[in-house]
Amino acid sequence: FADDGDPVVAWHLKIRRIDAATGATEWTADRVGSVSGNCGVALHGDSVYSVEVVPGGHALRAFDLDTGAVRYTGPMMLGFTVQNTPMVAPDGTVYVSRTQNNVLTDFFYAFTDTGAALVQDWSVPAGWSTSSEFAVGLDGSPYMLGPGKVLQRRDPSSGAVTATSVPLASGTGN
Repeated sequence: FADDGDPVVAWHLKIRRIDAATGATEWTADRVGSVSGNCGVALHGDSVYSVEVVPGGHALRAFDLDTGAVRYTGPMMLGFTVQNTPMVAPDGTVYVSRTQNNVLTDFFYAFTDTGAALVQDWSVPAGWSTSSEFAVGLDGSPYMLGPGKVLQRRDPSSGAVTATSVPLASGTGN
C-alpha cells in the first residue's frame, strides 16, 4: 500500500495503483513476469519493485509509485523462472530469492537503490522455493531459505551466514 492507503497490485503482465477512496485506477504499468502466479511487487518510499524477464534471465526493476513509469532496471540475474516476490528491508535494501531448483541459478540477491540505479550488493546460494515469504529481523538481518532446506540469517552488509536452523522436516513445502 502507498502511504495514502492506495493498494498497488500486480500480476505477470501489469502493475496497477488503485485510488483507495474512489476505486479508480490511478495508473497501470506493463510488465513481464516469468510465471502467471507469484509475481508480486514490493513498495518502499516512492518506488515499486518488480522482478522482470530480460534477455538471459531476470532483473529487478524500479517503477515510480506516483506515475508507474519505469525508473531503471538492475543487472541481469541468470535463470528462467521466478516464483518469489521481492521484499524490501526497512533500510531500503531490496532482496530477491531467484530460484528454479537449479544450483547454477538459485541465488538470494541484495540490491541497493541509489536513486539513479539498482546496484547488486551481494548474492548467495539459495534453496529452491516458490510462493515464498521471507523476512528481515529487527536487527536488519534478512532471513532466507538456504541450500539443504535450512533457514539462514544473513549479515545485511556482506551476505555472510550468521545463524542456520536444522534442516526443515521432510514434507515441508517449497
